[in-house]
Amino acid sequence: MPLKRKPLGLVIFLLGGASACGGSPLAVSGDATDSGVHVAALVGSVDLTQAPASLEMACNRDVGGLAFKMPCEVGQNIETQNGRLGFNEIECHMTTSGQPMVWSFLLRFDQILSRPDQPVMFPNGGHLSNETPDYLSGPTGVKATDIGGEAFSISGSTGTISFSRIDSPGRAFSGHLKGTFAWTGTTGSTMSCDVDGPFWGSPGGFL
Repeated sequence: MPLKRKPLGLVIFLLGGASACGGSPLAVSGDATDSGVHVAALVGSVDLTQAPASLEMACNRDVGGLAFKMPCEVGQNIETQNGRLGFNEIECHMTTSGQPMVWSFLLRFDQILSRPDQPVMFPNGGHLSNETPDYLSGPTGVKATDIGGEAFSISGSTGTISFSRIDSPGRAFSGHLKGTFAWTGTTGSTMSCDVDGPFWGSPGGFL
């Protein structure tokens, strides 16, 4: 049976209510999709005290404890002037020395909330022609991180993000990330790392 997408008006109503309540949980019944996922169940405040400190990676070479620092940071809505709600940059840092920002992307929470039972898929390579409407490659500015004495940068990624709670006005979320990240070092050496665990976002001090 085809997925019944929520009209954008409902999404705007839900997000607007969350903003008016300061990000508190909403007392909205919300229609369910065919899979039984309720939009209202996803919208509301996120208890960031429950966020883990890191998301560990399992790599195909011995690099010690490599991990994303949790939560990732959620920037300001970058398209409020166009009337679009919840179009935010996400920046994820490493737990290595200096905690460099190594992964950046854009999420359209308005689209995500219109089909809450579908995970967000992110493509390897980040070519716009292959990307889904709710995920876009982020701007430049990611950094390399020191791994075994060599500077490595993420050169590709593929996987899914499933959300369990979204506070778009409060710029926070909780969910699950499952994916594979390709790394390339300054000498041309490569490695691959898998992640499969809790994925959180909290407000960041950037646009």
